Amino acid sequence: SAWTAPPLVFSVLAGSVMKRLRKKKTAFVFGLIAGLFLLPLIWVKSLWLIIILTFFSSVAYAISYPGIDAAIQEYVHKLGVVGNDLVGLQSSVVSLAYIFGPILAGALATVVGNQVTLGLLGGALAFAGLVGILVVRREIRLPHEALHVLLHDA
Repeated sequence: SAWTAPPLVFSVLAGSVMKRLRKKKTAFVFGLIAGLFLLPLIWVKSLWLIIILTFFSSVAYAISYPGIDAAIQEYVHKLGVVGNDLVGLQSSVVSLAYIFGPILAGALATVVGNQVTLGLLGGALAFAGLVGILVVRREIRLPHEALHVLLHDA
């Protein structure tokens, strides 16, 4: 419940955080924070510390995830009618992640253990958040027509 309960309460804060940081920055910054809270699970042995780190990671993720959805909706809005293709692509990727994610995490857990696997996934999440902060531009600068051309040429 340290992982599943916080989104029920703290996802409400996402809107006020997104007003300050913007959608993508909220997603990346709080994704980075969520990953950083999970990373110590690689070496932490205290049960209470594991529960506390998991709780705070879940809080950060609960704030991050609506930012991801809002950023995707911004792209969909810019694409207009063709935005449905982006929604379909995103749904397909999420479905593949639900299939292959547990398989890969299970294989990794078999080798290094469950707790270390969760810490390594936290490291990957933190890395993705950091790359997003450093690489992704603040605003979508690609004009509407260029998005259509890019999507149709792909």
